[in-house]
Amino acid sequence: MRHIASSHLSITCICGHTGLVAVSDLITKHGADLHIDTVELNAVCRRCKTKGTFERFQIIFVGQSHLAMKGSDTNKENDQLEGSLEQN
Repeated sequence: MRHIASSHLSITCICGHTGLVAVSDLITKHGADLHIDTVELNAVCRRCKTKGTFERFQIIFVGQSHLAMKGSDTNKENDQLEGSLEQN
């Protein structure tokens, strides 16, 4: 988990409840060697109290969005803007 320490986990239960958990909080509580599969199997929904029954489990990357979005738009005008940002 230390490789995604600045990220969040978005967990959607089969009951429809979605929770967002900071990975840094999990590391603080359980240690950096915690495996993401362990989190998925042991997470408990706050609404229906079921354990390990999730419809969706996603890693949400936080920060440095300019790097994540770099290849998402092919508009020439935006490409020129990106070039000017990289020079700063």
